[in-house]
Amino acid sequence: MFQRAGKTGQNSIRVALSLMFLLFVGAQMRGDQPRPALAAGSGWFRVRQNLSQSTDRTSGWPRIALGRVGSDDRYVAVVWSEEVSGASVHGSKGHVYLRWVDEAGGGWSDPVTIDSVTVSPDINNWASEPALVMDGDTAHIVWVQRTGGNYSLRYRTYKLSTAALSSVETIITSGSTQDDDIGRPDIALDGDGDPHVVWEQGDAEGQRAYYRYRKSNGTWDSEFTDSLLSEGDLDKKNDHPSVAVDGNGDIIVVWSLNKSENGINERNDLIRYRRKTGGSWGGVQPLFNLSDDTVDSVSANPSVASNGGDTYAIWDEHTFQASKFRLYYKKDDDWTSGKQYTATRLPSGSVEYDSTEATGELDYSSNLRPAAFMDSDGDLHAVWHRHLTVGGGDDPVTYEQYDVMYWSTDLSKVTGVSSTEPITVATLSADGNVLGSHNAAADVAVGHYDGEWHLHVVLMVDTGDHWDVYYLSNGFYNSVYLPTVMRNNG
Repeated sequence: MFQRAGKTGQNSIRVALSLMFLLFVGAQMRGDQPRPALAAGSGWFRVRQNLSQSTDRTSGWPRIALGRVGSDDRYVAVVWSEEVSGASVHGSKGHVYLRWVDEAGGGWSDPVTIDSVTVSPDINNWASEPALVMDGDTAHIVWVQRTGGNYSLRYRTYKLSTAALSSVETIITSGSTQDDDIGRPDIALDGDGDPHVVWEQGDAEGQRAYYRYRKSNGTWDSEFTDSLLSEGDLDKKNDHPSVAVDGNGDIIVVWSLNKSENGINERNDLIRYRRKTGGSWGGVQPLFNLSDDTVDSVSANPSVASNGGDTYAIWDEHTFQASKFRLYYKKDDDWTSGKQYTATRLPSGSVEYDSTEATGELDYSSNLRPAAFMDSDGDLHAVWHRHLTVGGGDDPVTYEQYDVMYWSTDLSKVTGVSSTEPITVATLSADGNVLGSHNAAADVAVGHYDGEWHLHVVLMVDTGDHWDVYYLSNGFYNSVYLPTVMRNNG
């Protein structure tokens, strides 16, 4: 997954924007940490924090959530997975950690180990890909685990105020082959505080989208046969599920459907959803369809978010014929029959761009993968990442660049920028190395605290020989104003 190519010292971090800052040893960082480079495109980020348990091992798959107390989004919690020293574990597979901060004061907590895995060097025991949701000061976490070679999906809670960890619960266990792989979990809470979980899981035919929820008696169940969401599409690939609960208590699940059986360059992927209203599930419905004459196009990686009354879905699309990556979003008012061929494209600017090198699965999966969040005002916020090859032609130097982008239906709320164009949150680049898929996976949350809107972003940062998980915010607590330092390793 997260694979670093090349040796330490052979990669130079190039600055793609005018401002580059290094996190220094100080109140926000432990004294033994190195100084990774992170270039940000906007001066309104005031807090920058390396959250990783160790700064010499790869961390990845960060997710973020806010815990509300009264009218304030007070707690900020982040989970991620990180490799363990001495274990031959691929990428960030190792342990799942959680850190949190109280906007009312105090610094970040020490990392809390969420899983109970004894990581093994033969890659048969590890935890990875966590997902997170908050209920007040209680974090609900799900993650993928491999124990004794078998894949499983696990769940537990952590109460911030008392440091109390619940027992680990097994949601589902699959086999030990690659076909049984479990991934991409997501979690949401209903009005009773009960968790609803979705994930993708392999079988002999490919990936499927699954769902389960936790009953009040502590057992996990599903209204679907074998927990399958996509009961009517068993001959097709269904993956990338995302779940949300709206203000009416409806459970909404969105995922992508692959119509084609001939490989990614002939795919015509669609976005599907199911909704549970008043205790009953509706059937599989089209959220977005490409027209029948559209070929060589992929719509995938949907993310669904809801607040009191509205629900949005956002997803990415890659059109191979046009060599373009694009982002689309759609409010649930338009998830109706007859509107499945329409969606709103994000403002072009930094979203619709040439990607002529994207001719296969790896290149496509290295881009976009948006994460959506809705604030209490009903505005949609999204972050995503893009992977570009920079240089070539008259420029003899070619290197890979990784950008994390941010956009909202009201950008001025947290940035003060009166614009509709996406904003570059951070830029990383490394000479000549394709570092694998999902290289700058990011997540976002926007909360209202003490009369101000705070933007919270977590992302992966290439620090030179591995990846760390960073947190960025426009908040003022524990602010660290970083010096402008240019670094060039030649």
